[in-house]
Amino acid sequence: MIAQRCDRAQEEANRMRRNSVVGSFIVIALIGCERERFEVLMQRLPDGRVRRAITIWTENEDKVVATSDTVLARYRAIYGEPLVRDAEKYTFATIINTDWPKDIRGDGAENHGSFSVLSSPMGKSAVYLERLPGMTSPRDLVRNQQQLADLTVRALAAYVQQQPGLVRQCQPLVRFLDSELRADLENVALNSWLGHVGGAKDDQVLLPTFSYLLEHGYADVGDVCALAEYDTQILLRRALRKIAAVLGTSVDALPPELARLKDPKALRVALQQGLAAIGSSDEELAALMGGSLAGSGSSGDISGIVTWRFEEKPVTTNGKRDELAGELRWTARGTAASELPQVLLAVWAQPDEAFQQAHFGSVILSEHLPAFNAWFNSLSPAESARWEEFVATLHPDSDLDERLENFRFKPAPPQAENQEQQPQPDHAEFATHLLRDGLKSSNN
Repeated sequence: MIAQRCDRAQEEANRMRRNSVVGSFIVIALIGCERERFEVLMQRLPDGRVRRAITIWTENEDKVVATSDTVLARYRAIYGEPLVRDAEKYTFATIINTDWPKDIRGDGAENHGSFSVLSSPMGKSAVYLERLPGMTSPRDLVRNQQQLADLTVRALAAYVQQQPGLVRQCQPLVRFLDSELRADLENVALNSWLGHVGGAKDDQVLLPTFSYLLEHGYADVGDVCALAEYDTQILLRRALRKIAAVLGTSVDALPPELARLKDPKALRVALQQGLAAIGSSDEELAALMGGSLAGSGSSGDISGIVTWRFEEKPVTTNGKRDELAGELRWTARGTAASELPQVLLAVWAQPDEAFQQAHFGSVILSEHLPAFNAWFNSLSPAESARWEEFVATLHPDSDLDERLENFRFKPAPPQAENQEQQPQPDHAEFATHLLRDGLKSSNN
């Protein structure tokens, strides 16, 4: 195994080994130690738009170092020149009108954010949602796993075909690589990934993967103890035993061109030779494994703090509220392109107290106001006018619950004589249920 240069590289190698059988057989660490750091601060302006400022810097071994020109050029393309430079820290800012800045990038993926304010007669609500870098297309992941298996198989086949001492074994070896090994690489990689993104613990991810390896002749049952420690050499030795069986011989009788592949370093050299022979490279293979960011100007390790300054307390959020500062914060991190992304969410509500009290006797929609506003803004112009006309007739002294229960946008269709009345779904029911529940809660 190639020596790792920092803890992050070791962690990444472990992740690669957990998530891909190729990572168990081929550990290619092309990971640097530089980490991108950021602090984002957002606040809503009086006109409803959002001001977003981001401070970025680069760390190496917990020390602030110079940020590459490639990274700085990326931010300048989004924001223009930095507003502030404090040593090696740069602060950029903009007012968001329509397009959300794609200013957080990791492992080849970008963030995607949205902020929206919805209004209705019952009040206003605001929603912030931002997806950080990570996997957004499982289809692409499946395709990448297939491409990774294909590239690995072709490189190994090219290595075999280059060796004068493997002329006799070449045909059965290439046939095995192109059929059985190719399918095994794809199956185990996807099996491991599904367990990982499903929230399974390491042993729950590893055991189904190990079971597959055991059933297909790549492991002995006792190897599970070493697999838990990610022992790549044991897996490589078992893989050579599988190859020996394909060739109808024993591991001890394998030609030296194959026997030496039990050493991960020798396997790496063999792969490099094969990749070169087919016009590829380490970087292409590592990029498919999620371990390389060639050409992106990023190390793939990017993390920081996202802060919203918002006076109102959110009704729903996965961030942490600082009451004294009136801020909402997230510890944010871009994940690998093969992992589900972190999504930041906050929802605020500002009921129109005067309107709700005039028509319902109290504030009955607060926590559920955002859901009501989403419904209200889905109405057609005719439905909106019909709803507002109806609500204008409501007042605290009327039988609110009964009137809400009976309200429909569409009149009930006529029923044949002696035919049982069947309830007809109506788009108004979503809102009337919210309001009736709010009435019940306010009366308790």
